[in-house]
Parts: sequence; structure tokens; C-alpha cells
Amino acid sequence: MGRKRWTDRLTVEECLAFDIGNLVRAGAFDAERGVPCYTTWTDSVGNPIWSIKFRVFPDRTGALAVHFYHRVAATPSAPERILHQTVQITTTDCNFGGIRRWFKCAMVKDGYLCKRRVRVLYSTPRERLFGCRECHYLTYESAQKHDKRIDWLLKLPIEEFSKHLATGSLRQRLLAVRASTTRLLRMQKKVQRLRKKSPNLHAQAVGPRG
Repeated sequence: MGRKRWTDRLTVEECLAFDIGNLVRAGAFDAERGVPCYTTWTDSVGNPIWSIKFRVFPDRTGALAVHFYHRVAATPSAPERILHQTVQITTTDCNFGGIRRWFKCAMVKDGYLCKRRVRVLYSTPRERLFGCRECHYLTYESAQKHDKRIDWLLKLPIEEFSKHLATGSLRQRLLAVRASTTRLLRMQKKVQRLRKKSPNLHAQAVGPRG
């Protein structure tokens, strides 16, 4: 059995990803503005999971945008309807010429428009609207699986830990490297917490005497 998840946060692997790179490769930005396009997600055996219609044309501000048309299923209190979502496109210059396109996340959180520049938008089972990973509070599957082997290594005396790092098998050395990274991150977070608790400590140490 695999390791258990330690949080109920959704992972990007559980969501539908919409990558702007796919639009570029499909020629969506070179086609006539406003031409209807479609994309379909399938499962591991090729069965369609979900399909969405979108168009690429300027929004009301004149900025180029992707206009998504989400089909919302009927409910006992409301008929089936189409929900329109507009996501602006921004660009940056590449080092060796050309431009790179990005989505500007259009999710609203705490009353503010995100506008985070991302290459991939996600639609989750909880929220069909496309948004960035931070707005949907997504994590990665690998980050949700807690590795107890690393905890065991971190509890070893430094001499024994160093032995695993220097002379262990390839798997042991790789785990030791991961444990070393974890230890370093923990130390950095501890230092940051101490600095927040004593923000004037440095100023007091170097301040004038007398």
C-alpha cells in the first residue's frame, strides 16, 4: 500500500489542466479572432471526461483574452445555462527573441482579482471556473504523501546520518539528501520565526554604545 495523504487539499493531478502552451501549438493565437474552439479531457483509456468551448478575442478593455463558456447543468431551481469566464492574456519577451504568452488568473479571492501570471489554469471538481494553483489552493500528489523514512533519518545521531549520506546504498544516499534538504528548510523556517519575534535584535546589536 502507498503512503497516506496527510491533508484533504486537492492535488493538481485530480484537476483538469488548461496549458497555454497547448493553445500556442494549436495555433489558437494565429487563427481568426473569435473562431470557436473546443478542448476535451479524457480518462486513462480515452473516454471523454469534460469538454469546453472557448474563443480568443479582445475583451472590453481591448486586451487579448480567452473567453470560456462553461455549461452549467440544470438543477431543480434553475435550468441549464452557459457561464462566461474571461481570462486575459499577457506576454513577456524571450531572451533570444519572440514572446511568451501567459494567462492572467481571473479568480476573485477575498474581493480581489488575482491577476497572477501563470502558464497553466486548473478546473477542479469543486470549482469548474479556471484559476491558478494558488487560488484553488492546490498541492501536488507527491507533497501529500509523508515519508516516514525521512523522519527516521532525521532522528539519527549526526555520525550515523553522515554514514548513510557518504557510504550507504544509492537509495539510502538519495533519502539522506532529501532529509538534509528537509533539515535545512526547517532551520531556515526556525530562523525566520526567531527574526519575526525579535525584529530589533540586529539593530540593538550594532547600535551605538554608551
